[in-house]
Amino acid sequence: MQSIGYQRQLDKHTGQLCSCKVGISLYRCADCFQSQAVCRLCLLKQHLLLPFHRVFVWSTMGSDSADADRARRDRTGWDRVPVWQPDDEEFVEQEAASNDADVPETEESVLAENPHAFYFVKTSLARMGMVIRLGHGGYRCTAHYYDPDPLADIHILTVIHENGVHVVRVQYCRCGPTSSFVSGAGNNAPHQQLWQHSLYPASYKQPKTAASESVLEMFRILCCEGPVNSSAFFVFLRRLSAVAFEEESPVRCT
Repeated sequence: MQSIGYQRQLDKHTGQLCSCKVGISLYRCADCFQSQAVCRLCLLKQHLLLPFHRVFVWSTMGSDSADADRARRDRTGWDRVPVWQPDDEEFVEQEAASNDADVPETEESVLAENPHAFYFVKTSLARMGMVIRLGHGGYRCTAHYYDPDPLADIHILTVIHENGVHVVRVQYCRCGPTSSFVSGAGNNAPHQQLWQHSLYPASYKQPKTAASESVLEMFRILCCEGPVNSSAFFVFLRRLSAVAFEEESPVRCT
């Protein structure tokens, strides 16, 4: 059993040329069945409509390759947050706001304890460049194609899902009256768009937190089977996000 566990951790594709023949295989998904290490771009393409999967990046401290440099940034957080444009298959760099309270803590302190180790470290699709674009199957809304700033109108959202608590980036659809989006009324309002995509916002105005339909159904069934309070259930989800270090999991009370 121990040897099988080691084999699961040591992916033979790690560090090799990806099947796309472009990038290096440094990324792996924990939620995809029979997942193997692939490059950054391939993993993002595979998860265009799976934005809440838990992903890991290979710790390649000391490597000088461009892929390893991106991997280090994906590991160490939001100092330079890339935005993946699936339409153009390119990345646009974005400076993270230094005063953004919604940006989660990083795993940099964990890596600092053993900087020369080689192992998979938890990151997120958001750190890798994923932006959840609503209304167009994961692609940019046509109203955003001619924006002078392609990084404009990207919002931070905390999503409570059945496999943990995730901090993601969302770009809402702008097809329809602009006035309804700004005022928060009508079918084009942010909270309405979240509802249409099975995400239930915690607020009607400028939602910062949402729960998926699947996690609400899970909580309903648990309550039917036995006494489960919402606080304990949320702690359970936080532990799924960061098994060893619960304090590293994002927390939102509003």
